[in-house]
Amino acid sequence: MRLLLAALLALPALALAQGALTPPGAPAPTMKTLDQLEPRIPLQIGSPGVSGNGVGGFNISLPGSYYLIKNLTVATHIGIWIDADNVTIDLAGFTIASEAGCACTYAIYSPLDHQGNVVRNGHINSEPIIDGNGIAVVGPGFEIGIYGAIQLVSDVTIRGVSSQATNLVAGSIIRHCTAQLSGAYGLGADLVVDSIATECGVNGITGDTIIHCQGEGASGAGIRANNSAIGCTGRSTAGDGLISFGNAENSQGTSTGRFGLYCAGNALNCSGKSVESTGLRATVATGCSGASERGMGLHANRAASGSTGTTKTGIRGLFTGTMTPQHAIISLGTAENCEGIVSDSGTGIGLEAGNATNCHGAGVAGWGLHASTATGCVAESVDATALQVDCTSENSRGIATGGGYGLWCGGNALNCYGETASGNFGLWVDGTANTCRGKNNASATAKALHAGLAIGCTSEKGAIEAANRYLMPASP
Repeated sequence: MRLLLAALLALPALALAQGALTPPGAPAPTMKTLDQLEPRIPLQIGSPGVSGNGVGGFNISLPGSYYLIKNLTVATHIGIWIDADNVTIDLAGFTIASEAGCACTYAIYSPLDHQGNVVRNGHINSEPIIDGNGIAVVGPGFEIGIYGAIQLVSDVTIRGVSSQATNLVAGSIIRHCTAQLSGAYGLGADLVVDSIATECGVNGITGDTIIHCQGEGASGAGIRANNSAIGCTGRSTAGDGLISFGNAENSQGTSTGRFGLYCAGNALNCSGKSVESTGLRATVATGCSGASERGMGLHANRAASGSTGTTKTGIRGLFTGTMTPQHAIISLGTAENCEGIVSDSGTGIGLEAGNATNCHGAGVAGWGLHASTATGCVAESVDATALQVDCTSENSRGIATGGGYGLWCGGNALNCYGETASGNFGLWVDGTANTCRGKNNASATAKALHAGLAIGCTSEKGAIEAANRYLMPASP
């Protein structure tokens, strides 16, 4: 063992050497500058690809990344003309403005035969005129903020243009932008994300897909989506608050004269409010709410689930189905776990559907709930039938606090309850009433329940009227 240890200690030191530890010099830089990553060209006459346009603006004729070095004021026509592909303009927080009273066309323009152009990070201002009431109105200045072959516009504010904030080529994207006081249209692109348009004369925001945006229009829509609106808010005076010709999700719309929210497809977790028209309309409404003062609260063409519709004096709180403009019923849809309410006055129906399951309806001078079949439903009305069922009713109850029927069923009823304060019958069943119960508070001798055939039925107050009865006392 001693001999082995001595042999190991005698090995040359070279066998364990690790090389020189002193660095040869200072470390060389490994990162590139911004100009190396993206060579940038100042927007000034004499820079490569930049020329003056004679009215205070610039023409760009070569691809590249350009940036403003100061505010730009335009006397007439166009602020910046992009006559090339793959141009990026960084406004660098500066403003392109029109001179007071000038008749300018575009702040930024690119002919439609170009591609790959980008505008970002700045402002376009066409100063509005303040009228005698202190209200800002659109005046002379830029007609359109950004027009043409611009693929992406991001982090830009556009104010006071006489027509459109943006009018962009197909496939365009707008991101993190704001438009205010557009004479006609605010922001428009195929995809609009995280943007706001307010005080627009027609539409606030228009696009194929609109995500997390807010839009405000006057004669048109606050938000107008060709395919889908997600997480959006739209508001309008004379137009639709939010309209989607596809689907809508987690969105809301408000209007005075038209639909609060209109969705041609499926609406999920949406809400709509209107004064004169329908609060929310969709083909299928899931987890939605609609409210109106004088129109329908919520209208779903085919089905509603987990949704609520309310109206003060309109014809329906919640309606599933289709009808003519004169309100004649064409077809009825389905409602599940829904609520429909007429709150103030009128003969409107609280909730109306073909098949109603676990629903609640309330009316004033109209039916609380009307359905072809009702399962697990509850309804109230003051002066009309609370629950009107054309065919079959099961595990449902209707209460009329005035002179209407509590529950009226044109077919058979199972485990149902009807109550009236002063009407003719608490519960009326044309066919068979099985284990049903009625109550008429008008008097002890008033009719609590009527049925063609009564099986195991009872009266809480009032008489039972039945041509045939089983499992219950004989008629007096």
